[in-house]
Amino acid sequence: MGNSDAQLMMELTERRSMGTGAFFGWNGICFDLPEGWELARIGKSDLAFEEADRMILEMRWKRGEDRVGLERTIRRRIERYARDGVQVHRRQPPPGWLQAQEEQEAEWAFLEWRRKPDLGMEIVRACSVCGMVCIFRVHPPGDAACRWTDGWCRMESVLRSFSDHVHPGGIRFSLYDIDLLVPEDFRLNRFSFHPGAFELQFYADHGNIRFHRWAPAALLLQGKPLEFFGATIFEQARWRRLHVRADEEAVLGDLQPQGWLDRIRLRAENRWFCLQYDRTSDRLLGIRYAGRKRHTDDQIERLSRLFRVRRQISI
Repeated sequence: MGNSDAQLMMELTERRSMGTGAFFGWNGICFDLPEGWELARIGKSDLAFEEADRMILEMRWKRGEDRVGLERTIRRRIERYARDGVQVHRRQPPPGWLQAQEEQEAEWAFLEWRRKPDLGMEIVRACSVCGMVCIFRVHPPGDAACRWTDGWCRMESVLRSFSDHVHPGGIRFSLYDIDLLVPEDFRLNRFSFHPGAFELQFYADHGNIRFHRWAPAALLLQGKPLEFFGATIFEQARWRRLHVRADEEAVLGDLQPQGWLDRIRLRAENRWFCLQYDRTSDRLLGIRYAGRKRHTDDQIERLSRLFRVRRQISI
């Protein structure tokens, strides 16, 4: 593993150990997830979290080319609440927040919304560098006597650790039991998270790439070679072994044409498949690419190194 790749993976590991919860990354945003919070909804640019089966936070974000700005966003939010019959007014930042955020290139606003009998908070963040506008809608914790205080305490670690800037190594995805850095030229297209199978699909001008995670690996492999499983998932390919750690196996497959039509297609399109078996976590990780770009073995191995299983499994 090269020094830059090792540094990237070390950073992911260190970030997961910060705060009281786990590091969470999804499609351009990342933060420290408080302990006990679980994903309730996931979209390309929106998320919802719950705690003990009760909604705790909804958030969404959008990168605007016209730099909408904080005040304009606040007016829109107040108008939206008014149409829904919800009372809302601005609140002062919590004590110490302004001083802590003076050096950040982002503006913040705090709202309180009320729809009897509920009372909650909404926080708006506008980044002056990238134009990203993020909205955090915090639901009441249930105790009317300390709703604002308790809501702020739960959100403080999220807000202080929040980032919406692209990592130098790519776009971060860190959730459930996977860590992934996707090259910046790719954009998220589709995704699915099922207990035994995860899939994330990305597209770029030059092609498409998919990342897979399967479990439990031993049950899926049934004692057969890794290449056998690869052939059932990734079409007919010529497989060769890659050099990996002692607790892993990895194979790289090049698609083999099955007829004249395949041979014509492969002249214009490159296809390869990479399959990894992590024995420690009992997970299988797969990557498939189809497109015009020609990747060297070193480039493919680097992509595989930046798609890892978290050592502390949490699903």
